[in-house]
Amino acid sequence: MSEQSVKVRCQPLWRWIALLSAVSFFVFRHNTAHHPYYATHDMDQVTALDVLLVQGGVLPDQVTHPAAGMYLMLSWSQWLGWLVGLVQMRDYTAIYTWANPLLGVAELIEFLRAHLAVLAVATALLFTFAVAKVTKGGSLFVIFVFLCFAGSRSLAYQTILFRTDLFALFYVSCSLFAAVAAVGANRTWRSFALTIASGIFSGLAFTTKVQIIPIIAAVPLLALLMMLRESSLSAFSQFPRRSNQVVAACSITLYVALVALSFFIELPEQFYHYRTSFSVTPLCIVTGLALVFPVALTEFFKKPESLAYRFGSFANLMGLGVVLSIPLLMLTFSSAATGAFYASSIFKIAFLGSVDTSLLAGQNLPSLWQHFTAAPILFLAPAAMLGTFAVSQRRSSNHGELAVLGTIFLLFLLSAMAFNRGMHGQDIIVSEPLSLLLSAVLLHAMWKQAIVFRLAAAGVSVLLAINVIIQSQPAPLIDAQFSGYFQETRQLMTAYGRGNQGLFEGEFRRLFVQTDEGLPVPIASRDAIFDQTANYRAIVSQVEFTLPNLRVDRGRIGVVAEGLSPFGHQRLAAKFSKVGHTFDGATSYVPQAAAPFSKAEGLGRWLVRLGVHSIESDALLHIRPELIRTRLDLSVFVLVPTTMKDQFEWPSEGPAEIGVGDQTYVAVPIPAYPPDELLRKLKTVNDRIIVIKRKHA
Repeated sequence: MSEQSVKVRCQPLWRWIALLSAVSFFVFRHNTAHHPYYATHDMDQVTALDVLLVQGGVLPDQVTHPAAGMYLMLSWSQWLGWLVGLVQMRDYTAIYTWANPLLGVAELIEFLRAHLAVLAVATALLFTFAVAKVTKGGSLFVIFVFLCFAGSRSLAYQTILFRTDLFALFYVSCSLFAAVAAVGANRTWRSFALTIASGIFSGLAFTTKVQIIPIIAAVPLLALLMMLRESSLSAFSQFPRRSNQVVAACSITLYVALVALSFFIELPEQFYHYRTSFSVTPLCIVTGLALVFPVALTEFFKKPESLAYRFGSFANLMGLGVVLSIPLLMLTFSSAATGAFYASSIFKIAFLGSVDTSLLAGQNLPSLWQHFTAAPILFLAPAAMLGTFAVSQRRSSNHGELAVLGTIFLLFLLSAMAFNRGMHGQDIIVSEPLSLLLSAVLLHAMWKQAIVFRLAAAGVSVLLAINVIIQSQPAPLIDAQFSGYFQETRQLMTAYGRGNQGLFEGEFRRLFVQTDEGLPVPIASRDAIFDQTANYRAIVSQVEFTLPNLRVDRGRIGVVAEGLSPFGHQRLAAKFSKVGHTFDGATSYVPQAAAPFSKAEGLGRWLVRLGVHSIESDALLHIRPELIRTRLDLSVFVLVPTTMKDQFEWPSEGPAEIGVGDQTYVAVPIPAYPPDELLRKLKTVNDRIIVIKRKHA
């Protein structure tokens, strides 16, 4: 078959996969909006505050999972988001300049949650493509596999709740895809590079969530399965013994150096890791042996074309990638010294730490039977197919494929027993993908057998489809489990109450609870802050509508309420007082004098000549920044010092007054179509405050 005909046959498949991916993305994006941003303070808020600390060059507090791979990704995506204007709070120092820093935290939390839908779709795609490479299945099979992964309970659960698990699973899917692509690659350099990349992704997955180990272990097994099925695919027979020795020496030396370095470093007290002691743990020893074993294979089985040599070369390069993932964590920070200390600390926690087992004592972990009754299809489908496949291979002399698939099934059982808190809980993500991967590979293997086995495969396909239908809607259970959360006032507190995140709690309390002088902030004013933050998108939209030609700095958005400052920590003593009903709970904005860039007027005229409306060009180039626009559902005022009262015209009942610190301001009402003379006069008032109040049109 020609290459052109293969491309033509693949076109319908790619169209269906693209369509289903788009649908899945919108479903997952809907899941991320299921709960408000403040729903789970012990994960959403903790992650957002840690990301702000990382951006400011300060070590994060949460290293339990240990979440390092996740923070590596989020530190770069948050920086990019800030660069293009998707988020405006850059790092933790912003809390000292924002009038309502909770707005920036809420925006950042929703930005971080937006990652979940992208990660879920990407994970489903990568697992599907990996299965397609392992099995070489047809279009209908590939589409069915994608539906099973995209409709899985674990992805639905993890897109409703923000957890490190989804980031770890994404890294594992990258690792698996890179591994099978490496085995199938024609060029040796590409094969070797992809194998090292697979190891790096596996390392990042482990340092994101240690419970993901069973799926990581399945990655080299699936690569081995490909080598078993077709020896001509592998380029690892061309990897010389000397090169294997050099790679092993590098990986083992680096690993030993990391063990020695991390063993003697002192972890900061603010780290939350739930490790009781640090020593050379069994995991540390097993990891070291895993680095030695591949090169030993290549030494004992010296024929390059042998399966043991090829797999040993693959595992050797993958091991190097796993070890290299630790220094890669340094890129989480802009400072090399801080990054090196952080990477060493994560290595110590992940490989040398002994977890406090008393934390598991009161959790009543379910038995294997309870796991089975909670999700029977995930157990029955691979078990039934594995047994049927064993029957079909009873006369075969080569049982290697059956041994590999059986080992993956044992990993699935291990993940359910030791790494899973419940098949209906969040940790199903460490078990369900293994079941689906194994089921997909077995399903295709059975389909190539006699008609009886094909009928069995069709029956299992129906079971897997039923599993997608009945298990992909965990929202009601999550709502019941997390009804004790949604504590909006927890925004002012950190989950642990100390550590580097204490910087946020101290500032939030100073702004919204009690000043350093002991003056309390009224509860009603604090509630107004919560109300504004919960509706921050609408609030920002109102400010941007009212000031269309101004670069709106969200750090200057505040709340008009007793005891709150429109200037934040910069002028903390200048608080609102004598706030009447007309202004109570309204939005305040303190404009900053900013002249348009040079030659903006001339460029604006050229844009108009090119067909751009003058209103659009003024907004684009920030010409006439003094423009104020109102609408029927908004009341807009400009607060000016009382000393300037005589410069403006007032209604018959006189101007409304409001106190800000030791000054008194009067509110200039803005009509629907404010005259240019009024706007020019207001522009000359440097100490002015814009007030926007929602009203019913």
